[in-house]
Order: sequence, then structure tokens, then C-alpha cells
Amino acid sequence: MNKTTVRELIDSGKYGIFADYFWTYITEDHLERALDSYGYEATGMKLGLDRCSELADSDGRNGASYMQYIYSRQEIYMSHELSETKLFFFPRKKETELSKESEKAFALVIPGGGFARQWTLIEGFSVAAKLNEIGISAFVLLYRTAQKGVFQKALKDMYRAISFIQENAVKFDVNKERYIMGGFSAGATLAGEMASDNLGWKAGNLPKPELIFLGYPAQRMDFFYQIWEKAPEGSPAKLSMSDFLELLIPGEITKEALAPLSLEDHLSKEICPPLYLTANEDDPTVPFINSTSLYESATSKNIPVMTKFGHTGGHSYGLGIGLEVDGWLDDAISFWSK
Repeated sequence: MNKTTVRELIDSGKYGIFADYFWTYITEDHLERALDSYGYEATGMKLGLDRCSELADSDGRNGASYMQYIYSRQEIYMSHELSETKLFFFPRKKETELSKESEKAFALVIPGGGFARQWTLIEGFSVAAKLNEIGISAFVLLYRTAQKGVFQKALKDMYRAISFIQENAVKFDVNKERYIMGGFSAGATLAGEMASDNLGWKAGNLPKPELIFLGYPAQRMDFFYQIWEKAPEGSPAKLSMSDFLELLIPGEITKEALAPLSLEDHLSKEICPPLYLTANEDDPTVPFINSTSLYESATSKNIPVMTKFGHTGGHSYGLGIGLEVDGWLDDAISFWSK
């Protein structure tokens, strides 16, 4: 059990620049909570922390060389909010059979946080650390959040991140044409769009991902709209859902405005890469139907898809160590490599 608080972790000085981004837009109540309350064991937090510590110690600059701004200085000067967008590089630890067979393919990992913040340590750094162990270099994307209608900006950040990696593939020692990617919760909403025929890799003029893994994705926008529409005015449910939906779309909340973001309605066998889905039935944040419905839609369209679902384990479990979904990332990589 780990009783260290989030504040103590961040202030420890052990993790260099990474510590500043373990959680973005974190509030005081979260800072005083113990790591155990975030699933220290299940999320694989220690694995992520150890890797951040290694990288922070490796360059003499507290790990600063592993954080990249993906927009140019001129672009950031013209629009300062672009400085919020960052890419953390986690180089593979060693060459493995997988890195050789995949010709140094890379992975892009996108943490969630309801488009209001990002749970980077749990759903980014720890996952990247696990990928490093099996020979895959990984990048963790921090995209723009906490603005009304920010989804389209986050989508642009995701496109730019992939282009940035391609442009700097030699420096990162990765194959610019071969990659997998995935995300969690809101990050899965974003990553999943790369599989769509309206906002995906083709629309972004990018190479096709070889696999997209999605942890507890929020993608049934009609379902979220129904919750919002039926909730009593002024109720906590109404206010909470309004906050979420207003981050996705600008202006009035309508079913029509949300429709382009319903991933399962924009899948085609020609565009969609193989998908890997993981989620728990008892998820209190993103209803399980989001994952099961996506699986059924992909299957009906003959899109290769694999799942690892659990009965219990809730939301934001990252690697899911010790849960029914334990080993999902290894399964996803095996699915990809085959």
C-alpha cells in the first residue's frame, strides 16, 4: 500500500520534468490524496515512476530532453495555448525480437481526463514504460484541454504529434511509417477517431496505424446526449454531463453536433485498422456499452477486433495489474504482431 500523497510525489525531486505533468490541471483536493486512492498497484504506477526516474537521471537536465514541443516557436508565439501541447519520448530499453520484426515501429499513447485534464502518469507514462520493456519506443501526448469545444483542437494536436514524430524519426530512431497507438477514456475518444472514415488517418493525411488500442473509450455520443437530455435541470448529472459535452463541441449541445464523434457510426473496413478494446462492466464513469457496442459494430463490418473485458475493476485502471483485465497490453501487442 502506498500512502504517499500526490503532492509528496510531485515535490520529491525524483522524477525531474516528468513530475510536473503526472496530472495536468490538478486541484488541491487531488494533491492531498494518497497514491493508493488512484490504484497504485493496479495501474502499474511504480513501473511508470521508475522509468521517469531513469530518464530524468539520464540526460543531466532532469529529463528535459525527453519533452518535445510539437509546434514551432513562431506558431506558439502567434497562439500561446499551443505551448500546452507536448510530446514525451520514452525510448525502448533494448532491441528485442519485436523491435526487429516491427522495424522499430513506435507507439503513441494518449491519456484521458474528460478533456478537462490528463491523468498522464496512470494512462501515459506507465503504459509507455511497459512498452519500453518489450522493445517499443513510445510517445505520450499532452493535448489541449479545459476549453469549451476543445476536441477539434485536441484532434489537431494528435495529427501534429504523428507528423512531428515522422519528421524527427531519425533522431528518435523509429520507423516513421510504422506505428500503433491508443488511448484511455477521453484519450480513447481522441485516439479512436484515427480509425474513423470522417476524422481519421486518411482525413489527416497520415500513415495508417497498424493497431489502435482503446481503454474504456467514450464514443457513444447518442448515449451521452440521452443522459444529458433526460437529466433534470440543475441536477448534478445534468451539470456534469453539460461540462463534458461542452468540452467536445462549441455552441449548443445537440445530437446532430455530437454525431460526427460517434466512432462506431464512422467505421469502414477500408479505413479502420485492427482494434483492441479493454474495459470493465462496473465502470462508473464511461458506461460499458461504449465498448461492447463498438466491438459489435467492428465485428459486423469484418474489422479485426480483439477484447479483454472484466466484470469489476472500474475506470482509469491503466495496465490493470491484478484485475481481470490484467495482461491486456501484452495481448494487444501479440494481436498486432500476428
